[in-house]
Amino acid sequence: MEDLYVVEIAATGPKGMPADAVAEAAVCLLPGDGSEFETVFYGKVMLDPLDIGKDALDYLESEYGITAESLYAGDPEEEVAKGLQGAVYGKECCSYDVGFTFGRFLSFEPWDTAREVEVLPSYRLMLPDAVRGDSAASSISAAYSALFPDDDAGILEEQGALRLAQMSASIVQRLREEGLYRSLMRIIDPRSTSTRDAMNSSP
Repeated sequence: MEDLYVVEIAATGPKGMPADAVAEAAVCLLPGDGSEFETVFYGKVMLDPLDIGKDALDYLESEYGITAESLYAGDPEEEVAKGLQGAVYGKECCSYDVGFTFGRFLSFEPWDTAREVEVLPSYRLMLPDAVRGDSAASSISAAYSALFPDDDAGILEEQGALRLAQMSASIVQRLREEGLYRSLMRIIDPRSTSTRDAMNSSP
């Protein structure tokens, strides 16, 4: 297997840029040798709560657990974008929903990453309806909880894009172990496996 970089974001809304903005971005590396993932980038964008408005603040808190106070602790958008580019340029990348992550957000300046990476299909295509929620964040959480109900890695203690990226990396790692998600493939074995069975039987 090839190294794979799992990219997730936290955004101020679901529409995409320029209507919405990226508040956080995180990247986890899944090594090709099958060893455990590692977080290679996590950046927070400094946003003024007064500028983005109540709807955006409500969305950030409900979807990602990001509070208005924490937005002041970020870095300038261009700096965070540069850090993300350094982590993923020239790499194979995936996301729960590449249309959302790359198509609506990371294709736009200053992020501008989509043309510089090899984007694999959305791994959501391998998830059963039982773990698909109303949003990417809720769906990732549902799939992770179904596969890792004990949360031995303590990922649920995190918030925002970091939590999403680490959950996604855990899910994709399990899918890759069972041959359900492979680099340089356009997809993917539809056979039922223990992974899919576990998610289908989740409450």
